[in-house]
Amino acid sequence: MLFSASLPPSLVASVSAALDIIDEQPQLRENLWRNTHKMLKGYKDLGFDTGTSETPIIPILIGTT
Repeated sequence: MLFSASLPPSLVASVSAALDIIDEQPQLRENLWRNTHKMLKGYKDLGFDTGTSETPIIPILIGTT
């Protein structure tokens, strides 16, 4: 999609629907962050290195760099 002239209508409709859901159901975002913090704590309690990520995508660093 990066170099195409326009987005396909199905993609635009999907994004529009997702944005509507975000507006209409803020509890979903709250649940996401609650789950994210719970998982981060759990991984750290188990001794995993999760880096400094501040997103719901949680990296688990393994080995040395």
